[in-house]
Amino acid sequence: MNLNQYAALLLLYLHTRSARTLPFVDTQSEYLSRRTVRKRTCLNKILCVYVSQFRDNKNWSRRQFRAFSYAAHGRSGESLLKKKNHRGTAENAGDAAGARPESLIPTQSRTADAMSELARAAEPLLPPLALAALVACVAGAAALANCSILAALFKTSRSGLLTIILQLAIADFILGATIGPELWSFNTRSWVFGDPGCVAYRGLNVFASTASSYLVATIALHSLATINIEEKAITKRIKRSEQDEDEEIRSSRHSLVTSSDFSTPPRTMNLDYRLGDHRISVAQPSIFVWVLAISLSVPEFVLATTVHLDQNVVVCTIVDTSQRLHMYSILAVFNLFLPLLIMGTAGVLVIIKLKLKKLLSQIECFESIAALKLSLWLIVVYMFLCTPRSVVTAYNIYSKSMQGNVTSLVQDNDTAVVNIATSGAYIVSTLVRPLLSITLLPHVRKLFSFGSYTQTDNV
Repeated sequence: MNLNQYAALLLLYLHTRSARTLPFVDTQSEYLSRRTVRKRTCLNKILCVYVSQFRDNKNWSRRQFRAFSYAAHGRSGESLLKKKNHRGTAENAGDAAGARPESLIPTQSRTADAMSELARAAEPLLPPLALAALVACVAGAAALANCSILAALFKTSRSGLLTIILQLAIADFILGATIGPELWSFNTRSWVFGDPGCVAYRGLNVFASTASSYLVATIALHSLATINIEEKAITKRIKRSEQDEDEEIRSSRHSLVTSSDFSTPPRTMNLDYRLGDHRISVAQPSIFVWVLAISLSVPEFVLATTVHLDQNVVVCTIVDTSQRLHMYSILAVFNLFLPLLIMGTAGVLVIIKLKLKKLLSQIECFESIAALKLSLWLIVVYMFLCTPRSVVTAYNIYSKSMQGNVTSLVQDNDTAVVNIATSGAYIVSTLVRPLLSITLLPHVRKLFSFGSYTQTDNV
């Protein structure tokens, strides 16, 4: 072998060494990853020159040249072969396709080639203009509905259920603002909103999704607690009505006797101490929900960043840490499994309460019955429109953490379609929830019907 051949083999060795450091997902920083990619690209260009130079060299056998071409970024060597229309090109190409020495190609180089092919082949699944119009219509309608609820409830006194509805409208408004960029990035398979946008998206998305799911669960639990209190009050009232009136007065009422003189009969005043406040405080559950949402979103705000996989492919992800899988496991437990468990149990209890026709006929407060129906519909909406996205997100995060290579960050067509469908259903839920609140709650419906409603039922 001459000096040029030795130089080519040396460059091939450096190329394979750099290819081994290409999967930067696990340990390498963003700066080092870009530098490695630039170094690898430069070496590929030099190797392509050597491939072109030694193509007609008779000292190289066909097997040696084919192995060298595939190792030198494979696709570059093949393109040079196709550009030169020499005799026997088709035959050589057939031999290369049938007897490609996979053992001579570094594993990480094949991974990088697959990633590059996938990145170059990635095209928007939906027309960008159509997707933008769809997101604008749904997100705009959801924002208008949530802002209407905020404006209506801020003008009147709020207690109990209405306070939770107000907080849910705030969470849905934030959530609708974050799903739009998510749909766009899933469609183009590249993040185009910059590094600050990535940090804001990932943090606010976890914050708002956690708050909305737990607020829905809080509405269901609050409605059940209110119905239970009213049920106990009805039971006590029925027992009192069956007793003798004198016995009722002696057992449950105190008498205050006053007299001005002995000639006038005593005057009595009955005080009933059994009438209590049946309102349930929502301050503690609300504080718990927002503190939990902030706690789960802090790691996303701190670790979120953009990673450049190629010149045209940017991924919004988080910086790798030694506790990455552990952190995602905690997020899956608190943001998926625990809300599902609470809502599933509450949904069964709500259905049982709604089937008790005798109990519902004795309840005088129609707002409590409406709250039960609203909580059931909100749980159904969460199960069918929100749960699929949470499941797909948890699966994608777990699979990427387990793979830990470059191709795990790039989405194929099937994954992108599933993500677009689930995220689209999720953004629809931010529109359905305020519409359900307006439709099913009499108090909120009167606010939108007449514009003024001063008397507030304590729910």
